[in-house]
Amino acid sequence: DSPGGTVAGLPALAAEVQGPVRRDVDTRRLFVWLATPGESAALLAVVNTRAVEAPDALLPGDRVSGLGFFRDPERRLATGRAPIVELELAALRIERGPPSPSRLACHARFRLDDALRAHLAPADARLVAQLVLGQRSDVDDGLVEAHRATGLAHLLAVSGAHATLLAFLLAQGYALLRGKEPFRARG
Repeated sequence: DSPGGTVAGLPALAAEVQGPVRRDVDTRRLFVWLATPGESAALLAVVNTRAVEAPDALLPGDRVSGLGFFRDPERRLATGRAPIVELELAALRIERGPPSPSRLACHARFRLDDALRAHLAPADARLVAQLVLGQRSDVDDGLVEAHRATGLAHLLAVSGAHATLLAFLLAQGYALLRGKEPFRARG
C-alpha cells in the first residue's frame, strides 16, 4: 500500500522528502526517501527528471504528490526492504519545505557538483565529485582495477575520523612552525 492510496491501480503518493537527496546526473534521476507525516515506514522513490531540467527539483522537507509505478513490491517487502516507486518529476506537484540545514547542505552539494561538471572533463568530474562530495556515481572500471593493482584502493575509503585527525595534526604542525605552543594555539 502506498502513502495516499491508489488511483486506477497506480500508487497515489502524498509524502514528504526525508533525508538527503541523491542525484545521478548521468541517468538524470533523483533518489529520495518519501514518508507520510507520523509514519515510520519510508518508500524509496526513483524520480526521472528527463522531461524537466531541474537540478535541485527536490530537497529534504519538500512535500510531493502524484502518481507513480511500483517496482517489484512483493519481492522487496518479502526480503524486508522498502518498496521502490518510480515517478516522473514533470507529473509531480511539489510544495517547497521550510529552510533547514539539510536543505541547505543538499542544495550546496548540488551546486558544487554542477560547478565541477562545468569545469572538468566528464570522467574527471565524476571522480572528483565522488571523492570530494560523496556522490555515488560509477567510476571507470579501468581506474578501479588500477587502484586495486597498485594497492591504493584504500585511499578511496578514507573515513571522517582519519580526515579529522590529519587536519588536527596539520594545524598543530602549522602552529609549531609559527612558534606557538601546538596544543595551546587556537584552531
